[in-house]
Amino acid sequence: MKKFLAPLALVLSASAYAHPFTISEPKVNDDCAQESEIRVVEENGEYYIKAFFDGSMNAIADGDAKYQKRRCTLDFKLSVAPNYQIDVFDFAVDGVYNLSENGIARLTVSHRVANAPSVRQTAFFSRANGSAPAGDISNFVGSIFGYQLQNYGSCGASGIPLETSVYASATQPSGDSGLTQIDLDQGVSSTQGYTICKIKVKPCH
Repeated sequence: MKKFLAPLALVLSASAYAHPFTISEPKVNDDCAQESEIRVVEENGEYYIKAFFDGSMNAIADGDAKYQKRRCTLDFKLSVAPNYQIDVFDFAVDGVYNLSENGIARLTVSHRVANAPSVRQTAFFSRANGSAPAGDISNFVGSIFGYQLQNYGSCGASGIPLETSVYASATQPSGDSGLTQIDLDQGVSSTQGYTICKIKVKPCH
């Protein structure tokens, strides 16, 4: 549980299309942990792209460090199996946070697919605004539909570019006891991993 995006070891099935889509050409920048993986995962007949992080990239503020921010950008490309086309990408963010008495935690996640409008979610947490001292983050970010992809909405589309950007920060004033912390959550499904998106495809007619 917890940890962030990372430079990737891409994991694909031996079969070119064991799933209705594959991912390729991963590129990761900024504050990213090392030796992590991005996988296509099937759960209960639904398909996800997930990050399996190696090492921690949580933002933590405490008595020694009053402010910390972390940013990570992940780019990769998606190709759909012949006779299928994209129906919808569903994006959400799962995380956990902890607050000192006067600490503030922030998590922003944004997603872009090809030239479709991007989707973005920012969550702020502080006790002054009514947040619990610790808790889960589970927010729906938004959807991007196949009809928004223009040239990439066709059957068997290949090389569809996706970008996910994560920004996390923790702030805490001098004199506060405890710590303020925010993380992405890897413990939200049977396969673990942080869910970047759920992808629905449909047969071509």
